[in-house]
Amino acid sequence: MCVSWFRLKYPAIGKLLFANGGARSRTEAAIMKAEGVTAGVTDLILLLGRGGFNALCIEMKTIDRRSALSDAQIEWRSLAITNGNRHVVCRTFEEFQSEIR
Repeated sequence: MCVSWFRLKYPAIGKLLFANGGARSRTEAAIMKAEGVTAGVTDLILLLGRGGFNALCIEMKTIDRRSALSDAQIEWRSLAITNGNRHVVCRTFEEFQSEIR
């Protein structure tokens, strides 16, 4: 829903927001790891520099506050931030929209 909304709202840059994967079988995961897929990467990435940042990295979590970042996600967040990117966690569609705006 987030990507669809973004691409309708901002058609000129719509393809700069993309999703990182989803559920995979063990076989698919092994193939993707061999191809360079990295654990911990955020669910969505917007390759658009704004506000002094190179990109916006968005991790989507449920509204359940027990839904937390994994160790791999924490490590990746630190690396992303250290290298000039904004990293946010959104728990609702409205939070996502607010971060985009």
